[in-house]
Parts: sequence; structure tokens; C-alpha cells
Amino acid sequence: MKVIKNGKKNKMTKQMMEEILENWNSWKHDIYESNRSVWNVRDDSQIDMIETILKEKLEWLERNEK
Repeated sequence: MKVIKNGKKNKMTKQMMEEILENWNSWKHDIYESNRSVWNVRDDSQIDMIETILKEKLEWLERNEK
């Protein structure tokens, strides 16, 4: 859990992670469109890695959320 400024604990839930992943699927296209003229293979790899990390976190939450 991450402690935020007002002292309350903020716990990531499976539902929140699903929303983030859903948003990411839209944002990644926006990022590409905004940077199309300078986009390269390394950028594709970074986008793919971010998506992998998000999916792994969702899978972890699905296994461990009570």
C-alpha cells in the first residue's frame, strides 16, 4: 500500500488496475500519434514493456486480492 499526502492508505484494486489497463490501450495510440514523426522500434519496445508490466500487476491482483 502507498501512503498518500493526507495520511490515508491507497490500495490498488483489481477494478482500478483494469481501468488503468483499459485507459492505457487508448493512451498508447495517442502517444504514438503525437510522436509519429520520431517514433522508432525502441519506442515500440517501451510501449510493449509498459503494457506487460500493467498486465502482470493485474494478474498479481487477481491472484492476491481478497
